[in-house]
Amino acid sequence: MTTDTRCTMELERFIELAKTYNSLGWAVQEQLESVVKGEPAEEQNSNALSMIVDFLNDAGDDVESARDLAEELEQYVEGGDFGDYGF
Repeated sequence: MTTDTRCTMELERFIELAKTYNSLGWAVQEQLESVVKGEPAEEQNSNALSMIVDFLNDAGDDVESARDLAEELEQYVEGGDFGDYGF
């Protein structure tokens, strides 16, 4: 017997995240996609990174790796050491 390990969320939660993602605007959305793909945070706007951190923290437990990436980006934004954040 296999266990389904996919991330699942309620439809209402999905719609809430979609609305929040949409409210980020295209420029921040593109930068979110860039950091998710592993592009350097140094190449992103620091204000956008703060918005991305908030979004990822909101996604939290519902989206795999969201909190991990949020923590890495938050360290960078705050001027801490920045590790490998490619997910």
